[in-house]
Amino acid sequence: MPAPTNKQQKIPMDRNNVQLLDVVELILVPGICEKMNTYGHDFTKIGPNKIIDRENRRTLTEIDLMLENG
Repeated sequence: MPAPTNKQQKIPMDRNNVQLLDVVELILVPGICEKMNTYGHDFTKIGPNKIIDRENRRTLTEIDLMLENG
């Protein structure tokens, strides 16, 4: 099975890139709502790993971290 590729930037996603992204998420996610709220936002929860599909069920985009207020 070939490695996933970021089609827009043409960056091959190998095991090292995926692990780095996981580490970045582990560092940034905890406390992000609180930090963003200090700038005047009102985020109350985090919605991780949202996938938005087109009508034909093909993935349009994936969102690793969505801040929500409700």
